[in-house]
Amino acid sequence: MFKRPVITQVTAVIATLAFAALNYTCSNPKDSNEDAGSGTDAGSGTDAGSGTDAEVLVWVGDFEHGPMPLTRDNPDSPWYEQANLAEVVSAPSPVRSGSYAVKFFVDRLHSDNSRRSMIIPKGEPYEWAVMQDIGKDWWYGFSTYFPASWTTDNIWDLVAQMHGRPDLDIGEDYRNPFLSYSTDGDNITISNIWDAKQNTFESGERVYDGQRELWTGPILREEWTDWVMHAKWSYLDDGVIEIWRNGVQIVNSSGPNCFNDERGGYFDIGIYKGWADRYEPEGMVSTRLIYFDEVRIAGSDASYAHVAP
Repeated sequence: MFKRPVITQVTAVIATLAFAALNYTCSNPKDSNEDAGSGTDAGSGTDAGSGTDAEVLVWVGDFEHGPMPLTRDNPDSPWYEQANLAEVVSAPSPVRSGSYAVKFFVDRLHSDNSRRSMIIPKGEPYEWAVMQDIGKDWWYGFSTYFPASWTTDNIWDLVAQMHGRPDLDIGEDYRNPFLSYSTDGDNITISNIWDAKQNTFESGERVYDGQRELWTGPILREEWTDWVMHAKWSYLDDGVIEIWRNGVQIVNSSGPNCFNDERGGYFDIGIYKGWADRYEPEGMVSTRLIYFDEVRIAGSDASYAHVAP
């Protein structure tokens, strides 16, 4: 039986765009962060940053390019797809800002891929993801819209994640995302895993140094939810993760928070549903639909205001 893991049961095979589900659970330590109403107001305790948006933003995904195939082989697309294609939409579909947003949809019985529709920011020269180096500060902003049709289910959904790229040259294999936003029932959970070993599989099995839940709170339906994340990705004690939901700080975590990878990590969004099988799922729903907008990534010279939706 599937359980919502602290980190989603996902392993990404990047080169082939094939993913294998991994099933594990872990303990559930609590941070000092509670529900969104008990956190810190936006911007508290953060560096004001410097520079204009154009100088500090390394990625803008606001979908204002309008409808187009968000595919790897489309030279005009700033994204590339994983499994079912996402769709750029306009009103009457929900739009957070401007004229367009992006829609992700998965139909367990009828979609080409029964469980996954995600997109990754293309890197230069539009061949691979925009990578975020380890040991540096990064800022992320994005908005999610869960429609009323997002009904309670007992199988997890992953909707946003930070994935590492393993060091294949030393025999390391693919792992779970080191930061994930996942849903189970009526809640969304932000989870983190880390490992300082150069090869997470050095023992012959995947063994992490640690894993934890950073925050759990209710899914907000039929409204836009704005997320801002500031992180110093590090597998050492100097790591930092700060997260705000709708302007209120919900996570303030320090310590190791990623993998010891040469290439760092990358951010992707969409739907990855924990159905084990197209025809015999344990869940109570057969489709999933979610919207995203206002995706931004910025470097160490940025601040909350540069990426906030």
